[in-house]
Amino acid sequence: MLWLHLSNITYVARLTGIPRTEYETFILALQKRNAGEKIKFCTYCADRGFIELGTQEVNDIVHRFESIQRDGLNHYYAHEQSKRKKQRCLKNFCKRRWNKTKLSIQKRIHVLNRYFNKFYYPFSQGDTIISVGLNINSKDMNELAYIKQKKSLYIKVFCHDIIPISHSGLVTKEAHEKFTAYFQKLAKIADFFYCNSYYTQSELKNYLKKNNCKVPPIEVVPLGSDIKIVNSMQNVNESIKKVLAEKFLLFVSTIEIRKNHQVLYEAYSSLIDRKIENLPKLLFVGQKGWMVDDLLKKLSKDERVQGKIVIFNDVTDNELALLYQHCLFTLYPSFVEGYGLPIAESLAYGKYCLAANTSSLTEVGQDFIDYLDPTNVQAWVDKLEFLLCYPEYIKNKENKICRCYCHNPWNRSAQIILGK
Repeated sequence: MLWLHLSNITYVARLTGIPRTEYETFILALQKRNAGEKIKFCTYCADRGFIELGTQEVNDIVHRFESIQRDGLNHYYAHEQSKRKKQRCLKNFCKRRWNKTKLSIQKRIHVLNRYFNKFYYPFSQGDTIISVGLNINSKDMNELAYIKQKKSLYIKVFCHDIIPISHSGLVTKEAHEKFTAYFQKLAKIADFFYCNSYYTQSELKNYLKKNNCKVPPIEVVPLGSDIKIVNSMQNVNESIKKVLAEKFLLFVSTIEIRKNHQVLYEAYSSLIDRKIENLPKLLFVGQKGWMVDDLLKKLSKDERVQGKIVIFNDVTDNELALLYQHCLFTLYPSFVEGYGLPIAESLAYGKYCLAANTSSLTEVGQDFIDYLDPTNVQAWVDKLEFLLCYPEYIKNKENKICRCYCHNPWNRSAQIILGK
């Protein structure tokens, strides 16, 4: 039996990076299961261990993301907030307290059952378990290690990157420690790895050898970048509608120190000081992440960039597609990546990208785009000024992209992961 372990999409609302990879694999696996193939879904619960997800639970995941796409994230968050508000009322207080206490008791019972080898799991001898997501707060890999002592399981894991270990200065201390502990356990039980790039594959091999772990088979699976052409403005945020009518540059990424929004802030500030005519807006599209409080404070207080650098979070797939379709070009100055999905998405939409010359980014962008040192602010200033003054250069680049670039559909990535 083939099991797909869901560790992210059971609780997230935004399909970015790792959750997107897990979701697309899940959708293809569901299609295959409905066509008669032997595929089951499972997830890990702290109080019960690994459990099989039934038809209703699987359908709930599909419907949740369909409703988010249809109605927008704001509608989803409003609905969730309304639910929480009802739960706060006095009559539900005791129930919530009891549920919390019960959960704590169940967790302890599960730990005891595991200690006495009496815990439940749905797997059988010889089953294959594929884990595409990643949840460093979960004990799922610890649990799999226990189960693997009892059953002969073949465990296939997707390694998106090991950046919290290899570049610990770009994440919080807590994230570094949690990821390191999680990955140490994962590395010991994995029989097969998928990696999203040859860069990640090389980093993974070096880590395994350095830590005296076995080096199992590793297959590189480039991530998907499906093209979604959107013409309707239905359910599009009013602020985004307004931006779509103007000229703008696009940087799609979680706003965290590793992604290097700082170099674009400094470069754009310099362009504003140079009084470049008709300077387009610069859009940062993504949620707030680690270690960017100082940057966000600067953006809010620097009068030069007010109305020029705009942040959007909670963007739906349709809204993101519209932004890709209408931007002048995209930017991606990240210090290090496991893959660099927004570059692949930019190219899939036929859009030129100016990116950092680091890690996997040159692998993803190939010779279709240009690259700069992510630490050289002046290089970004000069290149941006050139691109804005000579749009024919971008047009020539995009003509080549449209002629020669072949995007990798998510379906193909998922097919490789599922081994079908």
